[in-house]
Amino acid sequence: MEETKREGNIIAGLVGAFLLSIGGGLVCFLFYQIGYISSVSGFVAVVLACKGYEWFSKKESVPGVIVSAVIAILVLVLSYL
Repeated sequence: MEETKREGNIIAGLVGAFLLSIGGGLVCFLFYQIGYISSVSGFVAVVLACKGYEWFSKKESVPGVIVSAVIAILVLVLSYL
């Protein structure tokens, strides 16, 4: 079978990564409010960001995963401020 190349929309992927990483940041913020700091919330933020990139851009790529992880880290830092 032939494999077709899909074109990904990078801007849409970045928006998706940001939107879904906000969910991970919210989880982190809620854990912080109850006095519990968990690495699980960071993992959730990164996974959600990567899935957001994949869903919105319609293509998963290595640069997309890297940028999604950076976006998730920024959202996590902002959730502690």
